[in-house]
Amino acid sequence: MENKVINSLKKFNWQKITDYGRSLDELNDAQYRFAKGLAVEFAVEKLADGNIKYVGEAHRDYVWPKYKLTGELKSQFSAKMFDRRGKMKKDFDIKLNNSNGTNKQSKLDSSHVADILIVCRKDGVFVVDKETVLKKAKSQGDGWVLKVTPEDVTLIAGPLTQQETFTPGIKNAINEAIKQSIPSI
Repeated sequence: MENKVINSLKKFNWQKITDYGRSLDELNDAQYRFAKGLAVEFAVEKLADGNIKYVGEAHRDYVWPKYKLTGELKSQFSAKMFDRRGKMKKDFDIKLNNSNGTNKQSKLDSSHVADILIVCRKDGVFVVDKETVLKKAKSQGDGWVLKVTPEDVTLIAGPLTQQETFTPGIKNAINEAIKQSIPSI
């Protein structure tokens, strides 16, 4: 991955993004988990360099016209990136997708992988390039899992500790939006 891309990624406000992501516990309920990922995806767009745009398409969450790149975000705020001594953990597992039982491929299709994979954890952020994802992804159950080591990733931010706590109230906002959308009798 080019240095200018890495340098731009490092300028995103990862402290605020991870603080926000760690404040979304209300969305850990199975019915709302989709919204947690979506909220963090929007936060990255808002707190980025002003050039990365959320698109929410299959296999890519962002386009980054400045660098002609696509990006996919995996938020894993229940997992740590660093051990208690501040060293990166020995390996990281990332579930790339869920095919709902239809995965019959033995090789991951390159059109299903963004140029960069951004992984946000509770205490840091790293990226993985497309070539590494394609090389290391393994078919597992109903989807693909990526198992990488610190040598396979590029550190973007961390170790981070939570500085702020937010109370977004997303769950109630979703409930109210749904209720308002139901037609009257």
